[in-house]
Amino acid sequence: MSNQSGCILDHTLQLLIPDRDSYGNQVDTKPVVEELTKLIGGYFGGLQLWRGAGIWEDGAGRLVKENVTNLQVSFSENQLAEVAATLMRFAALATKNLQQAELAVKIDGKLIIMSTGKASATVTHKRSRPSSGKAIIRRGNNGYRNSH
Repeated sequence: MSNQSGCILDHTLQLLIPDRDSYGNQVDTKPVVEELTKLIGGYFGGLQLWRGAGIWEDGAGRLVKENVTNLQVSFSENQLAEVAATLMRFAALATKNLQQAELAVKIDGKLIIMSTGKASATVTHKRSRPSSGKAIIRRGNNGYRNSH
C-alpha cells in the first residue's frame, strides 16, 4: 500500500465506468468496479467513488441513458507509473467486460477519450461529423461522457 504521509497530492485521476456498452446494451459493471477499487486502493491507499447519470447519442441519433460509476484518486508526481498501470488495466477490463470502443478518463480535470481498439459503428459516426454539442449531456458530480 502506498504511504502518502507528508506528500502533496496535487493531481487527480478519474475513471468513468458506464453501465451501457458501445451499442447501448446494459452491462454488469460490478466486477469491473470491484477490481479497479482493489487495484486503485492498493496503489494509492484509497479513492472516492460516486455514481452519476449520463446521456449520449448513438450512431442512429438516439439518446441513450446510462448510469456511470466514477472512481477518483489523488496522486503525486512520483506515482505516474501507478497511474499508467491503472489506465492500462481499466482499458483491458472495459474492452473485455464492458464492450467499450472508447473510454472516458479525466486527469487533472481534463477529459481524455481513450480508444480500446474495439471496432464500433457508432465511433465512426461520431468522428465523421462536426461536433454539434448535443453528444455530451451530463448531470451531477462534474462527470462527462462522450465515449461512443
